Amino acid sequence: MNAVLFPVFQGLGLLCEILAMAIFVNSIMSWISPMGQLRTFLDTFCEPLVAPFRALLDKFGMTSMQLDFSPTIAMLVLFMLSSLFSSFARGF
Repeated sequence: MNAVLFPVFQGLGLLCEILAMAIFVNSIMSWISPMGQLRTFLDTFCEPLVAPFRALLDKFGMTSMQLDFSPTIAMLVLFMLSSLFSSFARGF
């Protein structure tokens, strides 16, 4: 059973880290090249992950600020999930 669960949790942790890095790159690209092809490509993957956090911030009335903190919150959640999955992998 350990041989099956270890790669699953390791893979999920790696996926969370890759998605968090994609959100980071997408955020930086929004400042540098907002209409570039890489930004458009990354936006198709990142926006479904960031949109719920943006809606949550909107619900609390925090969207009137100049900076959008929803990518930061999404990255933090993904890094926490990655750490959780890594802990599960070490436990098995």
